[in-house]
Amino acid sequence: MSSMAFENAFPGGQYVVTVGLCLFAFATIIAWYYYGEKCIEYLSKGNKIIKLVYRIIYTLMIFWGCVASLDAVWEFADLFNGLMAVPNLIALIVLSPVIKKLSDNFFKNPDEKRPAGTDYSEFLRDKTKR
Repeated sequence: MSSMAFENAFPGGQYVVTVGLCLFAFATIIAWYYYGEKCIEYLSKGNKIIKLVYRIIYTLMIFWGCVASLDAVWEFADLFNGLMAVPNLIALIVLSPVIKKLSDNFFKNPDEKRPAGTDYSEFLRDKTKR
């Protein structure tokens, strides 16, 4: 539909949409690779073998995404985007006492000026004493 709108707006407009879509897809592949590699690097403490395995799997998945059916690719993408919620939910549960303390501190006096760069480490220390 966007391609048709651009085509009606000016001659060759559909090519602008096509080139833009290709550039967006390519930039997304690169960005997700970099983000994933940095996560793997952190989680594996810089293990080069695990990083190499990640690179191989990522490259194979790009190839699979090009040759598989569109339905299969979308199902796979939806599955893994949904699975990304799991570690975030675990972190929310684990950090909920800290979040509660920070929220309580803020809502006691919301107009109070808090210094920039405050790390609120006293809230984390209280948690480790238990």
